[in-house]
Amino acid sequence: MPKVREYERLGIILDDFNIWSGQVTLQKDDLTFEGDIPSSEVINLGSKRLISREYLRPFHRIKTACRRFLLSYGMRFLNGVAVPVAESQNIIQALETFKQEFEEEKANFLASYDDYCDEWVRHHNDFKEQITSARLSREEVEKRLNFEYQVFLIQATDDVQAEKLEQKTKELGHDLLDEVVVTIKDLISTHFVGKRRVGLRVKNTLEDLVQKVQGLTFLHGDLIPLLEVLTEALEMYSYGNHVEELEFLKLQDLLLNISSRDRIKSLSSSQSTNVIVDSSEDLDAFFKEDEKDSDLNAASLYF
Repeated sequence: MPKVREYERLGIILDDFNIWSGQVTLQKDDLTFEGDIPSSEVINLGSKRLISREYLRPFHRIKTACRRFLLSYGMRFLNGVAVPVAESQNIIQALETFKQEFEEEKANFLASYDDYCDEWVRHHNDFKEQITSARLSREEVEKRLNFEYQVFLIQATDDVQAEKLEQKTKELGHDLLDEVVVTIKDLISTHFVGKRRVGLRVKNTLEDLVQKVQGLTFLHGDLIPLLEVLTEALEMYSYGNHVEELEFLKLQDLLLNISSRDRIKSLSSSQSTNVIVDSSEDLDAFFKEDEKDSDLNAASLYF
């Protein structure tokens, strides 16, 4: 039976948002110069706005929410987002919801487009002629507002390319570990140091991490014990949306155990997630390690 390569367990999602800027290119006739108008080599005429930015914000909100959603399941890869194939149908259903929301906002926007343009002219009456002369038709604007997505699997053309893809896929596992470490450090610094109680913000972050790591454990061996610790940490919220007193200290200890790559690796080596360190001593060690790891550049998606 042929070996299943790690990249074959990933699907790539490309989200393609086309959102009109609300602007058009500035024309030479819109400006007044003494003498000859400089050539395009000297001056970039730039653009002029036809409507207020606020009416386009719903489209950017959907774009941001969609990309955040994709990254809650996967990692940036090959100009898209690599997600576990096992979760692809759930992700596609969510993308269809985003697409429907985008189309609804588009219909509402186009229905009021002329009013938005007229309002902008009233607010900038000194430039009425320059604005109205450049107004786009509703049909033109409609073509500039679109959201599509594509989902595909990765297939190598030969064994050499397969090895290259496999190596790239392994790098994703390291990137995910780094991302989790950055997020855990932020959690500890923001919600645990000097405190005795944590709430929904920590719970929501742990839920996001569990969801993401759970689907991608095949990317790196250290992700399996990491997931066990994250799951145990989330279980501290079994009785409510807040954790305090002794449970708070235990939760803090669990997070400290996964606050660096070395600590995660030691969990993997020991095959045990039940080694709990003393909080007061380990917080000092955490800050010392944090200074050493200040060059860790993975971006957290949760703050």
